[in-house]
Amino acid sequence: MWLFSLLFLRSSTARGSRSDGRRRPRPGKNRRTPPPRVEALEDRLVPSLVAFYPAEGNANDVVGGHNGTLMGGTYGPGYQGTDQAFLLDGIDDFVYVPSAPALNFGRKDFTISLWANFNTTQGEQVLAEKFVSTPGSLGTFGWTLTKLSTNTLRLALDNGVHPAENIDSPVLPIPNDTWINFTATRSKNVFTTFINGRAIASGTSNYDLDSTSSLKFGHRGNPDDTPGSTDTRGFYLNGSIDDVRIYDKAVNPKTAAGQPASALSLAPLASSLLGTGQQPTLAVPAPGPGTPSAPPASQSGVLPGSDTASTVHVRATDAVFAASHTTANDDMTLIFAPVFSSSLDAM
Repeated sequence: MWLFSLLFLRSSTARGSRSDGRRRPRPGKNRRTPPPRVEALEDRLVPSLVAFYPAEGNANDVVGGHNGTLMGGTYGPGYQGTDQAFLLDGIDDFVYVPSAPALNFGRKDFTISLWANFNTTQGEQVLAEKFVSTPGSLGTFGWTLTKLSTNTLRLALDNGVHPAENIDSPVLPIPNDTWINFTATRSKNVFTTFINGRAIASGTSNYDLDSTSSLKFGHRGNPDDTPGSTDTRGFYLNGSIDDVRIYDKAVNPKTAAGQPASALSLAPLASSLLGTGQQPTLAVPAPGPGTPSAPPASQSGVLPGSDTASTVHVRATDAVFAASHTTANDDMTLIFAPVFSSSLDAM
């Protein structure tokens, strides 16, 4: 019995087994390590993104195929400085997207996000809407995100049966010639509006917001382009709109504004860099904690923030949020102060 046990032990050792039962690596062989995982583009997409209009020379939805048409208007510089945007004259230009079931959310969660740059903030100017308007009577239904003549941001909600429920911000010091991100979300029955990633107003409603209206950017629907509408006021946006995103969930405003959590947000920037070996020219932060200098002239005002940011060396697409999330909510002027990153580290 003793001899049999000794022979078994020698045999096990010769086969490369440890006394603890684990396998020894073979002499002269390295341990096999799995290859590094290459992250596919699909891994980085946001599944809830149902429509994305980057305004790169057309009004196409590059995610869901809900393509639109730029009515009048043209294309000008976008908010990243290397891309394009819808350039609207404030008279009769807007983007028209036919209604589709995927663009109606009823009582479900959703997010609408876009960048806008006003030539002037005079008068009411619609940012985006899917809205049939019948002023002075019931029958209005859908939603509209609009800048009122008082520079209040309003998310108006209507179900065609009851009076409108409005989510209104305080009066805002909205500057001209500055790119600003506007986002509105619905999470269950809570609606919140954001500017540059900061919540500025919130309210509740249980309205069903389905609408037969087309989706529009930069215009209040009228009887000519919106069946059922009796509103002839227009409310055309005078300026530029870029990177319109629509989600079927309440998305973090950082993601909705085109931050790294969405790989699609990098497409316009990446398209200008891949294969060129070039990097964009960015402003160098001024000395002192959290006081970056203004952006270069070609991207003036592109990423608003505040002067109390604790992080200066952030990714370009994160700059607005690194600043705004460290600012006291009672000082609205700070969310429009220019700030830009000095590098694209870890983009």
